[in-house]
Amino acid sequence: VLDDLEAVADAVDDERRTALDRRVARLAAQADAPAPDVRLVESPTPTAAAVGYRPAQSTLVVSTGLVDALDEAQLDAVLAHELAHVANYDAAVLTALSFPRARAHRVFRRYGFNPVVTLFAGFVAATSRVCAAVVARAREYAADDGAAAMTGDPGALATALAALDDRLRHRPDRDLRES
Repeated sequence: VLDDLEAVADAVDDERRTALDRRVARLAAQADAPAPDVRLVESPTPTAAAVGYRPAQSTLVVSTGLVDALDEAQLDAVLAHELAHVANYDAAVLTALSFPRARAHRVFRRYGFNPVVTLFAGFVAATSRVCAAVVARAREYAADDGAAAMTGDPGALATALAALDDRLRHRPDRDLRES
């Protein structure tokens, strides 16, 4: 993921990055978790993501658009949300839950349209997808709870989401999934 990111956005190394490093280190200490590496990328799109399977070897990717869009409390809440994903091993859990689906697709490609294989592989793929979706939703709620606990300000994450929604310039006037 980080290699793909470098092809899309340039990393920023300035005083904003240094301040972001300090902010993440403070929040990680409050969560009693190792501070992940921080990568600030030049992008007007407000984005934050946690990358990595183990907390000690994870990276938080944050866009300049996010840093510029939020106030201090809101930025803390968003970073705490991502740190909660890191501390809870969410990437590893969701990867493990997606493995049966990937394996089922591989089996299907190998054996082609065999009624028994197709039925079994389809069942495994569908079950894995549903389980991953349910767990992913639950992990988002857990990360929200973790952010509230780390920052002590449950409203900051809500106002951050509202501020990001207000910045959304282009809103489709129709459901794009229908096209």
